[in-house]
Amino acid sequence: LLWLDKPARPDPAHEGAYTAADWKGLGPDDLKAYTSLGLRPEPFEGTRVFAPFRPGMDPHPVNGTARLDGFSDHQALNTARQAPGETDRVFPILWSLKTALAFPHKVFDFSDLDDKMWGFIYELREMRIDSLAALDKKFAEINAHFANDERADNWHGHHKATIRKAQNRFKGLKDKLGGLLAEGGVDFGSQPRVDHPFANHELRVVDISNCNTTAQELIVTSTINTIWRLAERSEMGVDKLIVFVDELNKYAPSGGDGGLRDTLVDIAARGRHLNVVLLGAQQFRSKVDGEILGNCGTSFYGRVGDEEIINAAYRSISETAKQELLGLPKGRLLVRHAHFRAPLFGTFPHPPTLPGVYGQRIFGAETVRRNPADALHRTLKKLMGDRAPALAEVRNLADGIEPEAVDDTRRKIESIYGSSSNGHGDPWKNAQKSLNAARDLWSQT
Repeated sequence: LLWLDKPARPDPAHEGAYTAADWKGLGPDDLKAYTSLGLRPEPFEGTRVFAPFRPGMDPHPVNGTARLDGFSDHQALNTARQAPGETDRVFPILWSLKTALAFPHKVFDFSDLDDKMWGFIYELREMRIDSLAALDKKFAEINAHFANDERADNWHGHHKATIRKAQNRFKGLKDKLGGLLAEGGVDFGSQPRVDHPFANHELRVVDISNCNTTAQELIVTSTINTIWRLAERSEMGVDKLIVFVDELNKYAPSGGDGGLRDTLVDIAARGRHLNVVLLGAQQFRSKVDGEILGNCGTSFYGRVGDEEIINAAYRSISETAKQELLGLPKGRLLVRHAHFRAPLFGTFPHPPTLPGVYGQRIFGAETVRRNPADALHRTLKKLMGDRAPALAEVRNLADGIEPEAVDDTRRKIESIYGSSSNGHGDPWKNAQKSLNAARDLWSQT
């Protein structure tokens, strides 16, 4: 999913790299299918990739706050999309303690969360303890309370043993969540955020593949819950939103309860009224919560194994269709919808984007030198549309300038013109001025 902005059919500048990676591209049947559907096989231009920091590489707070405006250290992010010239669509995820306290069942072991522990966590919320630094200060205050009165066995109604237990669990929280948790508060400035309103045709990829299980579940739970609340308040920023959840059986398991399961069930049941669509993918349909399956409007089935197909989740499929599912070739699917009285089998064309493995070979390889002017051109194209200069023109102007200076120019243009409320004038003229200044500075050194 990291390269959904890269086309399956290369532009002339990248044909050699595609060939070297042994990419076969779209065949005649694929192109015919897209033509029949009235679709152009193009990549998702509005792609943004979000990822947390690598463990120990989150930015140090300044005056108690980690500031991400102007962030450029993409090597610190826990994602495979880090090649020079390919990071203009990659943005950080970083949370303060406030987010972790909102989902303690995803942060702490179930056995630790007794009523007393919950009570202490609620107390911290009420006191607006929203950073690790503030928490350390509060624990120091509590420890001083007990040190000054050896006979005291509680603080604000919480027993000393409960507080000691909480202090012990919170002590290892930052390491437990990898690079997801900041020491202090977090100020994103103008940086895009994973759980803020959307732009039209925007596609967000949340890369949690390199995170541990605790961080993965916290990111997914917090992000989807926040976006669902935006939908309930009609603040999504778009008319319709599709939430794609891979491994749906992990987040909404059959017989499970609490956490993200409740939110996903809510989306499946009420999402259509709020223009939010839940799109889930999983290997085993029988392992998914029954309420979600019951609210599913359209189902797609690929090849199903012998052990899986005997489950009740497939009882409405005829024996003839089941036999075909057992040997279904790759690319062919069974579609079930209320409008179809009989099973409908169909073959789908290959995606118009590069698969992750090939995208990494072509655009993500450390050994392949990327032209930072390409990222600048993409930014100008996004901001200016058809008025943007040609790629060759941007490359010619950037030729001979330090890659860091070109990337600095891109970030400057994005910061000035990235918001509709900012930036008056011509982004390309501003970029030309910045690049020429960088060239003059370089020639003087």
